[in-house]
Amino acid sequence: AHSRATTDAFRLDTTLSLSRRTRPPPQATPAPRARKISRTLFSSYKPGNLMIESNQRGTELVLEAIRTRRNVREFTDRPVAIDDLKTIIEAATWAPNHRHTEPWRFIVLAKDGELRKQVAQIVHDWTYDNIKNPNQKRRIDSSEAAKREILDAPAFMYVYAREGPNEEVTRENYAATACAVQNLLLAAHSIGIGVGWSTGKPCLADVRSTIGAEPDWQTVGALYIGYPSEKPEAKRAPVDDVTTWR
Repeated sequence: AHSRATTDAFRLDTTLSLSRRTRPPPQATPAPRARKISRTLFSSYKPGNLMIESNQRGTELVLEAIRTRRNVREFTDRPVAIDDLKTIIEAATWAPNHRHTEPWRFIVLAKDGELRKQVAQIVHDWTYDNIKNPNQKRRIDSSEAAKREILDAPAFMYVYAREGPNEEVTRENYAATACAVQNLLLAAHSIGIGVGWSTGKPCLADVRSTIGAEPDWQTVGALYIGYPSEKPEAKRAPVDDVTTWR
């Protein structure tokens, strides 16, 4: 990519040099606007460095998004537009995937749709049957809460990773899809949307046949999506606490 960009810059410089040698007389029509735009784009080009001035701010924004993103499960009633869902899913598909298997699969359940209602009931029943709490009232409350959270989320989707031809590729497919989810979370955060990534009740309940997921797909998560009604706080250990320098 660096060589190509450098070559493009060389071609641009060559073109501009030729244009200067063949420049029309002063009374001729001024050069097209497109050439001015090209000069502007490369005005800060430096040999061996393709960064333009705005990249520094872009880097700051990326780091800020990484640090301020949170797992969100409390949302306002504001709906999430289909175009916004497409935007964050498209961002997910640019995750690292060196074998280019593109193993990620997304299943979006429409709010108030029949499939969403069926899944919510399945999760409700699974929660009631499997929750480790002998208190009957708490079992009922937990089951209802799990169902209500799925029904109330402005948007809700499942993310799966396709199986590979062997164990190694299957493992890499899962890792790539987890990276895809992180891309989706950051893209959503950048446009003001919160996401709650769950691997609990909605993933442990058997919903595959209901929503059309293939039996051999690995569940990567269920995503609750909407506009946050609160901003959770979080802390991380210092880098040196989790890093060994050799």
